[in-house]
Amino acid sequence: MATVNSIPITHLCVHYQADTDFFNALQEYELVEIIQVEQVPCIPMEQIKDVETLVHLHYDLNINLEGLDVISHLLTKMQELHQELSQVKSRLRGYELR
Repeated sequence: MATVNSIPITHLCVHYQADTDFFNALQEYELVEIIQVEQVPCIPMEQIKDVETLVHLHYDLNINLEGLDVISHLLTKMQELHQELSQVKSRLRGYELR
């Protein structure tokens, strides 16, 4: 069966009451990576938080796959900008202490 570092898609389908086609479509849009563990399609554990967000956006808010793609890219960009802002703030604190 799957290793501790991944979850089979069939388990995710049952848990989220989702279809396997949804997860395959997420892979086609490069929003998740599906790996094979002993010939069982699985999602790596580090992507589960993203998968949960995408599932809720799609099924609860009826956002289509194109919308999920846009939202995912915007969230990634926001995280990058937040990290950059934190680095700039750290550098500014260094100048303030001088």
